[in-house]
Amino acid sequence: MDQDKISMRPTLPNVVVDDSMTLDEQFQNKTLRPIMKMQHDLILAMTGMYIKKKKNVFHNLTAEKKSDYIKNNLLADRMIIHELRGLVIGMFTIEEMEYYLDNRSALNKRIQNLFFERIKSGV
Repeated sequence: MDQDKISMRPTLPNVVVDDSMTLDEQFQNKTLRPIMKMQHDLILAMTGMYIKKKKNVFHNLTAEKKSDYIKNNLLADRMIIHELRGLVIGMFTIEEMEYYLDNRSALNKRIQNLFFERIKSGV
């Protein structure tokens, strides 16, 4: 089953993983980035639904204000961030889950930053 999850992930040829990186960086590039690319449409759909639910003010904002909105509203909302994080965590292998649980705080920051970049460029 874990091999099935890994085989579904897209290959990211521009993403490097090597021994000079920290384990968290390796995890980000080997696991988080491919999963987020695979879940891209769901991430953007959930984000769009959140924005619509919040009276669609997002679409009237300037590019700079949109970036602030994503950081200060969307990614600060515990419910949506937990749901978005679930899209990623649900695609972990058992070994990846163990690593995540041991390093949850640092990895959640990385996940949130990756969400921010993905949402900012996709909405």
